Amino acid sequence: MSPVPPEAEDANVLDRLAREMVGALDQILDRMIEVAPAEQVDEGIPLTLQDVRALKAIPLTGSVSMTALASSMGISLPTATHLVDRLAAKGVVVRTRTEQDRRLVLVALSERSKAHRRAFFENRVALILGILEPYGPAEREQVVKAIGELARVVRSRVPGAARLTDSR
Repeated sequence: MSPVPPEAEDANVLDRLAREMVGALDQILDRMIEVAPAEQVDEGIPLTLQDVRALKAIPLTGSVSMTALASSMGISLPTATHLVDRLAAKGVVVRTRTEQDRRLVLVALSERSKAHRRAFFENRVALILGILEPYGPAEREQVVKAIGELARVVRSRVPGAARLTDSR
């Protein structure tokens, strides 16, 4: 039997690591979903994944134009308009027009959406604090640095990931 070439061995190791990483990320996400409150503004206001993406693309303070929202989500302006219509009907966003240009429509989070986003963020922070608790200070720094580097790589290499925004 001939020895395995180094490049084949490297590919096998990389494949194994990728599979382990998928499994680990799935476990982390599953646990975060289990312990975090449902991604909805109030009881009885269910949100679709597209709704949640839109809400995350709208800044916690201030507003965003419809054009900027559509661009950040990678959707057409008519699709963004329909999405914002649904969200406004649910009371989770507020639409305004600027005095300078009445054609310009701005979208902002409603007060209850802002409160929900803050609470959801704080719940995730509490979860992460619990995850980091068993580690020592140096290990915590390593974990956070590695995850930050992974996020940077995802933003630079995964199509559409550059549009991801800070969800606070």
